[in-house]
Amino acid sequence: MTWQEYNGSFSSNPGIYYSRWNGDTWSTPSNISENTGYADGASITTDSSRTVHFVWNDDSSSGGLPKALYRTRTEAGSLSTTETLPVPSGMTVTRNAGIAIDGSGNPHAIYTSMLDPQASLFWTTKTGGSWSVPSLISKDTSNNDLTRTQFSQIKADASGNLHVVYWDLVQGIFYRKYSGGSWSIPVSIVPPGSL
Repeated sequence: MTWQEYNGSFSSNPGIYYSRWNGDTWSTPSNISENTGYADGASITTDSSRTVHFVWNDDSSSGGLPKALYRTRTEAGSLSTTETLPVPSGMTVTRNAGIAIDGSGNPHAIYTSMLDPQASLFWTTKTGGSWSVPSLISKDTSNNDLTRTQFSQIKADASGNLHVVYWDLVQGIFYRKYSGGSWSIPVSIVPPGSL
């Protein structure tokens, strides 16, 4: 499991920690984020080799503007280099990230990217060692871009398909599925005015 340590300060904090259950006890917590600024909003998943994948928000660099970061930990405990998820063109902030693994073992990250007051949900995947150019996936049922999207979740099913739910402040809650290399048409789950 992973969690945010909090020391009562919104300018800096101890960071994002991780512990593994071995069937009997939890391992000694280790600092995953190694942040110098504020870190929060961690998301975690594992792949078939039992490598753990993390994403979280961190404002340690880039002039204090939050960025979504990514890192892995092998079952043996080796940590990868921390990577900043790609910032979409024209945006300045990325946060509220989620992570899932597809049927081929590739990580897929979603995150809100912002340029106030715009906030849209973007998706990127890592294949061959590189992250893809972020694609805006917060759309309504008519395929119009949603620009007030704040929160989202991503999960993979047993077949490796990805399922995303996202909330737009103006338009409501939507669902999309990623399968066979493409995203489904958005489905409205909760229409505007029903929240």
